Amino acid sequence: MSSASNTQASIEQVMQSVASYDRPTCMEELRKLPDVRLDFTDDFLNAMSLERLRHVVMAAMWQKLKRGVRSRAR
Repeated sequence: MSSASNTQASIEQVMQSVASYDRPTCMEELRKLPDVRLDFTDDFLNAMSLERLRHVVMAAMWQKLKRGVRSRAR
């Protein structure tokens, strides 16, 4: 499987996982991403709709995935 295929499969897997997250899981996943800088307080994140919070989690995971792909390409 090519690197592009692996990346696509990883993205799809992350998207499927995040779509099933409840609010506590979203918050936990954001806290487990120390290399992704987020300037959001817990109060701000708790005020978001669950759909929007999932979007933030997906974006943070996407950034982490992109950094991993760049690191392997070097």
